[in-house]
Amino acid sequence: MLTLSPRLRGIPAPAASFVGREIELRDVGELLGRARLVSLVGPGGVGKTRLALEYARAHHDHYRDGTVLVELAGLAGLTDPALLSQTVLHALGVPESEGRPVLDLLIDYLADREILVILDTCEHLLDACAELAEALLQETADVQLLLTSRQPLGIPGEHLFPIGPLGVGSDNGGAIELFAQRAAAVAPGFRLDGSSRAQVAEVCRRLDGIPLAVELAAVRLRVTSLRTLAGDVGNRFGVVAVGRRHGANVRHRTLHAAIEWSYDLCSDAERLLWQRLSVFAGSFDPDAAREVCADELLPADEVHEHLFGLADKSVLTMTEDGGRYRILDTLRQFGADRLAGSGVEEAIRQRHLDHFLALGREVWTHRVASGQRRLIGQVDADRDNIRAALDFAMSRPARYRDGLALSAYSILLLGFSGRSEAEYWLDRGLVAVPEPCPERALALALTVQWSFATRPERVPALLEEMRWCLEAGTSDSGDLALAPIMGVYLHIFTGVHCLMTGDVAAADTQFEAGRNRLDALGFRGEVAIALKYWASGLFVSGAYDACLTGLEEALAVLDGIDGECWQRANVLLMKAAVLWVIGQREQAPDCARTAVALMHELGLRHGLAAAVDTLAWLTAEQGRFHRAAQLSGAANSLWDGERDGLFGGLALHTVPWFRESYDATVERARKELGKADYTAEFAKGATLDADRIAGLAGTAGDEPLDAVISLGPSLTPRETEVAVLITEGLTNREISTRLGVSKRTVDAHIEHILSKLGFASRAQVAAYIAGNGFTPDSRFAAEAR
Repeated sequence: MLTLSPRLRGIPAPAASFVGREIELRDVGELLGRARLVSLVGPGGVGKTRLALEYARAHHDHYRDGTVLVELAGLAGLTDPALLSQTVLHALGVPESEGRPVLDLLIDYLADREILVILDTCEHLLDACAELAEALLQETADVQLLLTSRQPLGIPGEHLFPIGPLGVGSDNGGAIELFAQRAAAVAPGFRLDGSSRAQVAEVCRRLDGIPLAVELAAVRLRVTSLRTLAGDVGNRFGVVAVGRRHGANVRHRTLHAAIEWSYDLCSDAERLLWQRLSVFAGSFDPDAAREVCADELLPADEVHEHLFGLADKSVLTMTEDGGRYRILDTLRQFGADRLAGSGVEEAIRQRHLDHFLALGREVWTHRVASGQRRLIGQVDADRDNIRAALDFAMSRPARYRDGLALSAYSILLLGFSGRSEAEYWLDRGLVAVPEPCPERALALALTVQWSFATRPERVPALLEEMRWCLEAGTSDSGDLALAPIMGVYLHIFTGVHCLMTGDVAAADTQFEAGRNRLDALGFRGEVAIALKYWASGLFVSGAYDACLTGLEEALAVLDGIDGECWQRANVLLMKAAVLWVIGQREQAPDCARTAVALMHELGLRHGLAAAVDTLAWLTAEQGRFHRAAQLSGAANSLWDGERDGLFGGLALHTVPWFRESYDATVERARKELGKADYTAEFAKGATLDADRIAGLAGTAGDEPLDAVISLGPSLTPRETEVAVLITEGLTNREISTRLGVSKRTVDAHIEHILSKLGFASRAQVAAYIAGNGFTPDSRFAAEAR
C-alpha cells in the first residue's frame, strides 16, 4: 500500500505480452506529442484499456512526474458523480486539506506537475469526466489526459483515437497473433503453422477480430481441439455474419455472442456465480465471494472451486498478489444483466451490503486491538465495494439505518485517505435517517471528533443533538449495542469542549462521568481512546503536565493489548511533543521514532507522514539540521506537498504553537545549512520510498544518507517474512500453511522478492537474507499467525 511507484502509480504489471497494437501504440504517442487530451474510443472488449496501460509503461519516462491510472469502473452504478475528483486525488496519493474543495486541491496539486493521467472507463461518468478534463486543461500547463471510453467527451481540445478490432488478414494479423499467444499459454504444444493458420484466421474473422472475443475463444483449447473450436465458432457466429454491415453495432452483437458462448460453456454453478459476482465493484477476495454468493443453489464449500473454473475460462483474472479476483467490466455487465432477471438480485445485493457492514463493524471494534494492518489493507482493497454497498443502502428505505451505520464507519474505512468522501457518505446518511437512534449518535460523534480541529463552532450543537439521539431513542431504534459507548463519548467530548472553552471544573466532571461508565461497562480498550481525546483537550489548553499523565495512562492500557498499533502511534506522537515542551527532551525523538515504525507497519501513508514530520521537527530542535532536512523532504513526499495530518485526534498543523514551532525550526535549518544545502538535503529525502523513509527515521545517529539507504532493496514486511521462511527450507505450500494464506499468494510474493533482489533462485534469496541478518517484524509476524 505504501510502495506505489512514483513513476507508474497504479499501473499493474502486464498479465501477458502486448500483441497486435504496435502501430496504434506509436500513433497514440505521436498524437499525445501534440495534444493534451486524447480519448481512446471504441466498443467494449476492443482493448482500449490495454493500449492505454501499454503506452503508460512504455512512455512514463517522458513525463517528469510519471503517470497515474484512475480506474472508474468501480464507480459504475453510483448515482452521484461527485466522487470523481476524490477518486483521482486518491489515485495520486494526495491527502485532503480541511475546508478546501477537492477539485481545487486537485488542480493546485497538478498545477506545476508534468504528468499523464489515465481515466479508464469513462462512459458512465461522461459529464463529470468532461467537467474535470476541461478544468484540468484550463488550470494546468503540463498535465496530459489519456481517456478510455465507449463514447467521446465532446469537449473542446479532445482528440479522438478510434480503437477498432484487430486485423485478421495475412498482412495485418494481430488477431491471429493474439489467438496464437493465448492458445500457447493454455494448450502447451500449440503452434501456428500452415495447417492451423487458416483455421485460426477463420475463427478470428468470425469474431470480427475483437480482442476479448478472441481471448475467450482461445481459452477453449484447454478442453477442445482447434478443429472442433473452429466448427463451433462457425456454427454460432455464422448467423451473426450473414448479411451484416460492419460497424460498432455489429461488433457489439459479435462480442455479446462471444460472451454468451463462454457463458453457455460454463457449468450451471459457474453461471450462477458469474451472475452473482457482478454485484462486486473492483476486485474481491474469495471469502467475500463465498459469503455474498453462496446459498442452497450454490453451496459455500463449492464457491472456491467455481472461482477457479471461471478463472480458467478467463472470465476472472487474478490480481498481482494472487489473493483477489477481478472481472472485466464488459463481463461484469453481462453477469449483471442475467442477475437482474434471476429473482435473487435483491438478496445478493443485500448480502453484499451485509458483508461490508460487517467489515465496518470489525474496523470499529479493532480501533484498539490487534489485526489493524490486515483490516487497513482490506479496506484499501475494497474501497470500490464499500462505495457500492453504501450506494445500495442509501437507495433502499428499509436499509437506511444500515447505510447510516456504514457511512459512519466509512469515516474510518475511507477516512484513511479520503475525508471528503467519508463526509459525503455521512451527510447522505444523516439526511436519510433524521430520527433519533444509536446509529445517528455514532455519526454525530464522529462528526464531533473532526469538528474539534476543523469547525469548532459546530461542536455545541452537535453534542446537543447527540444527547437528544440517545435520550429519545426507543427500544426498536437500531443497533442498541452502540448506545452505551455513545453515552460515554458524549461525556468525553463534552469534557473536551469544556476544556477548550476554559471551563475546567465542568470538564473534569464530564470526564469522570465518562470514565466511570467505561469502568462499569468493562470496556478496557476504550479507556485508552477516552484518555487520548482527554489528553488532546489538555494539550490544546496548555495543561501539559496533566496531558502527559493522561498519555502515560493511555499507554499503560495499550501495553496490555498485543499487536495494537494505531492508537499507540497517535498517543506517542502527542507524548513526543509534550515531552519536548516540558523540557524532558531526551525521550521525545524515541517516541516519534516508535510512532514512525508503527505507522509504517500499519501501511498508513499519511499517518507515516505525520510521524516523520514530527520527528523532523524534533531533529531540527536538536540541531541535527542535515538529517532534519532529509526527514522533512521525506515527509513532504508522503504528503505530496499537502500537510494536514492527524495528531492525537487533532489536526497536527492546526495546533497554533506547533505550526509556529515547526515553521521556526525549518527556517532555522535553512539558515544554518544555507538555502542550497538545505534544498539538496530536502531533495535527497524526497526521493525515498516509504520503506526507506521508515529506515531513515529509525536511525538515531547521523550516518550519511547513502549508508542508511544502501542496506538493500526494500522488501515489504510480508515479503521479508516470506523470505525468512525460505531460509528455513520451507516449500511454497508449507509457507502458505504457516502464514494462513493461499499458495498463489506465496508464489506471487516470491516472484516479487526475486524481482526486487535481482535473483533467479530461492537459494540466492536464502543466502542474501541469512547474510544480512533479516528477521520478520515481530508484531507483523504475530498478527499474521
